[in-house]
Amino acid sequence: EALALGVPVIAYDHGGAAEVLGAVFPEGQARPLDTDHVSALIQSFHNTPPRVKNRNPFTLEAMLDKTLAVYDSLC
Repeated sequence: EALALGVPVIAYDHGGAAEVLGAVFPEGQARPLDTDHVSALIQSFHNTPPRVKNRNPFTLEAMLDKTLAVYDSLC
């Protein structure tokens, strides 16, 4: 949601966060459990705020289309 509003996000490169950040804002991916890397990213973002490009494929419409496609494939 923050990314959809253009707000930079930092998260560990793991699970769902990795999927979203990889597609939308890879600059915010931090190595899992590496607090030094997270700290460096926070400092970097503070010094030079990054811009989040408007390229979010995780829209409600996309989710609904994919869900309906699964249902169609099962019928």
